[in-house]
Amino acid sequence: MNTADGDRLINFVRIARGLERDGLYNAAKLFWAAVFSAEVRESGQRGIPINPEERDREIEISIVRLKAAGAESEFLAALDAGRRAAVENRTIPRSEIPDVFVCRDCGEIFVGEPPAQCSTCGARALTFRAFPPVYYLEPLQPQQVLAALASAPVEITKIVQGLTEDEMAWPPVPGKWSIRDVLHHLLVAQGLLAGRVEKLLAEENPSLNAVAAWTIRSDDALTGQEVMDRFRASREVTVAHLQSISLPDWFRTGQHEEFGEVSLLQQASYFAKHERHHLPRMESTRRRVALRRQEAVTGG
Repeated sequence: MNTADGDRLINFVRIARGLERDGLYNAAKLFWAAVFSAEVRESGQRGIPINPEERDREIEISIVRLKAAGAESEFLAALDAGRRAAVENRTIPRSEIPDVFVCRDCGEIFVGEPPAQCSTCGARALTFRAFPPVYYLEPLQPQQVLAALASAPVEITKIVQGLTEDEMAWPPVPGKWSIRDVLHHLLVAQGLLAGRVEKLLAEENPSLNAVAAWTIRSDDALTGQEVMDRFRASREVTVAHLQSISLPDWFRTGQHEEFGEVSLLQQASYFAKHERHHLPRMESTRRRVALRRQEAVTGG
C-alpha cells in the first residue's frame, strides 16, 4: 500500500471516529466499511501469503517492524507463539495466545485479561475492541443457522452434479485440494459439529478439544459421491436435532481449547460460515473442470 493509499485509509478512520464521537453511528459505519473493503482488496491484489515459507518470512519481517515500533513484549511473545504454531501447522490453544484487545481511544494493545482501564489514556475496559480468533464465531440467529445448515447440502449438490469421480478427484493445481478433498473436509467438519451439538446438550459446560480439521487426510476408499452422501445424511440428523431444541439450549456453553467459552449457537454459526467459505473455491474448480472438458473435445 503506497503512502497516498495509507493516508486515505487513515483519513477514513479519522472521519469514522469523529462521527462516532458525535453519535452519528450509521454514517460512521460506512467509513469503517470503506476501510475494511480497501484492506481486503489491496491484500488480494498483492497476493495472500499461503505458501508456508513465504508466510513465515513475512511474519518474521512484521515482528521485527512491530518491535522497532515499540510493540509491547506480551504482544511480541504472542506473535512468536503464533509463528511457531504456523510453522508446525497446528491449532493454537488459548493458553498459548489468549484474548487480545485494543483500546479504541489510543490504540494500546492488551494480551490476556485486560486491565479495568487503559494504562495509557484511562479508557475503560468495556470500550476496548476485542479480536475474536475468527469471524465464524459471530453468532447468527438460530433460524438463520438452521436455514444455512439445511441448505448447504443442496448448494454443494448443485456444484458436484454431473461430475465424474475422476473430475471430482482432479486437483486444479498440483498439491491443492480437489473437489473431493473439499467434500471430505466438509464431512470431517460436519462430524465435529454433530459431536459438539451432542456434547453441549448432554453436559454442563463441557471441554471441547481443538481439532486441526484441515490436516485430516481423506479416505481414498470412499468415492466422491459416497462422501457427499455421508455428509448429507449426517447433516440431516444434525438439523433435525437442532430443530427440536428450545431457545435456551442454543445458549448452552462449553470451554473450547482454542476459542475459550463458546455457545452452541456460536459453534453452529461457525460451521455454517466455514462451509460457505469453501463453496466459491469448489465453484472455481468446477469451472476449470468444464474448461478442461472443452479442451479435451476441441484438442485445445
